[in-house]
Amino acid sequence: MTVAAPRSGLLRGPDGALEYLIEGEGGPVTVVGHGLTRTIPDTRPFVNDVSGTRAFLHFRGHGGSPDPGGDWTFDGLADELRTLAERTAATRAVAVSLSCRTLATLALADPGRFERLVFVLPPAMFGDHSRAHRDLLFEHLREIGSGDPRQLVAGLTAALPSWMNRQDPRSLLARGVAEPLLRRPQLAASVITLAERDVDFQLDRLAGIEVPTLVVGQSDDRLHPRELAWDMAGILPRGTYYEIGECRSFAAYRRMIRTAIADFLGPGTP
Repeated sequence: MTVAAPRSGLLRGPDGALEYLIEGEGGPVTVVGHGLTRTIPDTRPFVNDVSGTRAFLHFRGHGGSPDPGGDWTFDGLADELRTLAERTAATRAVAVSLSCRTLATLALADPGRFERLVFVLPPAMFGDHSRAHRDLLFEHLREIGSGDPRQLVAGLTAALPSWMNRQDPRSLLARGVAEPLLRRPQLAASVITLAERDVDFQLDRLAGIEVPTLVVGQSDDRLHPRELAWDMAGILPRGTYYEIGECRSFAAYRRMIRTAIADFLGPGTP
């Protein structure tokens, strides 16, 4: 199918306006959820090679999507993702980092919605997999809300895989991530509330997702533990695990993720 214009704008979500962007044309249609505290531009490089149409949205409080107020819930975020999926007749979905929980929530609530799923770097908050990893994630979110640039950059640098720090000894990557976050401290407070409301999500529930699913893990990542991604892929009835190891450059890193996703969602896949 070809998605009709406009290619970008605002659509009416369950709790307010949602900013969206549509690229490519024809089928299949893949809806893409960014990492919470990140944006559509951060996410696009991961799916540039996916065939057909790619539909992105900004969840509440991100980009041009206003925060409707009140406590955030994964059910509410899943309804936002569902809104774009229904608008575009998406049959595939990609979620990055914290939005993996959102996609899992939607896939469990609406089993027939998607034919293929991709979870990229599921975070430590995804169930009580590792309390130490989850506590580090909450510490990271609190650093975002602190408004202290040095504290946030130091925390981000420590959480990055060691090879990233070797390539970027001046912490430019961490500073680039920190800058937009420091301008929106209320976002961290909302995400902390979201994460603390539902810390007991059991991974065994993922056995109810029966469509082919790719889980992308990453070695030496304290916020997105490899062991969690591996366990998720093992629990999913049709799960496939793909691991990102040390890369020679950030361009190579993005290319590895982009290729893995594009191959899994390639044309003609069952």
